[in-house]
Amino acid sequence: MDPDFASLPADQLNPNAAVFVPIGSIEIHGPSLPTATDTFIAMAFARKFAQKVEGLALPPVFVGVCPNTNRFTGTVSVTHAGFMAYIKGLCLSLIHQGVREIILVNIHGGNDAPLKIVVEEIFSEAGHPIYYLNPYTIKKEQFDPLFFDGVDNSYKEAALLLASLQILGLDEIRSSLPEIEEDQQVSRPEELNTLRRQGYVGFAYDQEAQHIAGRKNVDLEVGLKYIDQVTEAIPELIASLSKHVKRYGKLDRGK
Repeated sequence: MDPDFASLPADQLNPNAAVFVPIGSIEIHGPSLPTATDTFIAMAFARKFAQKVEGLALPPVFVGVCPNTNRFTGTVSVTHAGFMAYIKGLCLSLIHQGVREIILVNIHGGNDAPLKIVVEEIFSEAGHPIYYLNPYTIKKEQFDPLFFDGVDNSYKEAALLLASLQILGLDEIRSSLPEIEEDQQVSRPEELNTLRRQGYVGFAYDQEAQHIAGRKNVDLEVGLKYIDQVTEAIPELIASLSKHVKRYGKLDRGK
């Protein structure tokens, strides 16, 4: 089954299918990655997940909450309230159409807190469980050492971006990305590192590279293998979600 929700006519949409909602951001991503890096990665994961369980992937939510990078050209940020209202309305519309298994697939860290609130509010108000996940956290303790041992998040993000563009058939973007001749060196204020290791604090980056630094010799194949391994964990999660929805969800399928 074609997993692309938007490309299918209404009579081909399976009301019993799990629906994956890719959520990302538009923000600066260093000297070689596009501003929609998070969104492209979320789209690729959502597509692979949908294919794995014969589900559907919605078009992406491109713009997110980006308070840490919104001082830089290229970052487009919305408020928590505006972002939450949009995601909540989208989910409630899907529930109204009878979709039972809704999975929010988010990559961008700034969206994490508001998405968790949306999940709680929908369950409180509509009695329906929505599932939110960040693919980076799936078996992180196993997969990060296996695929990205000895490298930082900037390298990981670049590898997954290259893999995602291939999965999405966006080779023209991949081929147009500039080459990085040497790794960017970057440091963050030590007091910020100390605070973030133990908790959370508001902050904004002083340099673009503090968010994602340029990395050379990024391995496309590593990114592809990582995405494939994460995807293998999805059927078990969707099976658990299905049982959870049957236990708590108030609506019947197809209504």
